[in-house]
Amino acid sequence: MVNSAASRGHNFGMVRAAQLTVYDPSKGTDFTTRTNMLKYDLGEDYSTFQGVVFGEIYRHDGEWKFGAVSNGFNGTINDVLGMY
Repeated sequence: MVNSAASRGHNFGMVRAAQLTVYDPSKGTDFTTRTNMLKYDLGEDYSTFQGVVFGEIYRHDGEWKFGAVSNGFNGTINDVLGMY
């Protein structure tokens, strides 16, 4: 499936209650607290963007890590891949 947001002129501001939540299940699964979560509100913070690179998952000293990136972009997935 190809993302057609760019050709259609769509962005996250058009999606009601758009959000992304990242949590570490090893620290509990209580979704009602925000102590172990990272939350992005796409409708406000990224309302003008068609895509967002939220973070990167990588290994450091034998342990998996998540690094927040938070780069909004307009274009296609190929534009994002070109950054790497």
